[in-house]
Amino acid sequence: MSDPWVPPYFGSWEQLLQESLVNPFLGSGRGGRPYKVYAMRGPQPDPWRAAYAMSEPSPDPWRAAAAYILSALTIRDAAEKLADTRLRSNIAQQVNSALEQFIDDYCGTPPHPRPWPWAGPVPYVFPLVSELTLIANTLAPGMLKTSLEQISTTVLEKGFAGAPRAE
Repeated sequence: MSDPWVPPYFGSWEQLLQESLVNPFLGSGRGGRPYKVYAMRGPQPDPWRAAYAMSEPSPDPWRAAAAYILSALTIRDAAEKLADTRLRSNIAQQVNSALEQFIDDYCGTPPHPRPWPWAGPVPYVFPLVSELTLIANTLAPGMLKTSLEQISTTVLEKGFAGAPRAE
């Protein structure tokens, strides 16, 4: 008799049979560990993830900020194609107001209270500018790319404008 077909993630028929003899819960849904899946997970706890978590703030504050800015700019870009000029200008005005307020709050531009007491901008201004510039450089030339480049420049300027000076 030949060995039956076994999905490749279980290994060979002999390996599956041997693991079944050692692990009586295999495939029962009552715990135990799947044979090959457990071996592929790597060391637990994952030392690389822990090292990364110590070197970066978590959650990444600039990722949500970049997503917010990009979504606001795409809404403004989509509104430019509306036939109703009054609605188009209303949406553009609201998006521009929301972006200005968000950048002022994010960068700590005065007269807002400044929680960052050291010289230079808050440390997450640089990753946000970097991420916005990276997104802009992946886009084809157009209004969205130009808007992203302008916003990243504005974030950089306001981040440094509100920063305390080194003495």
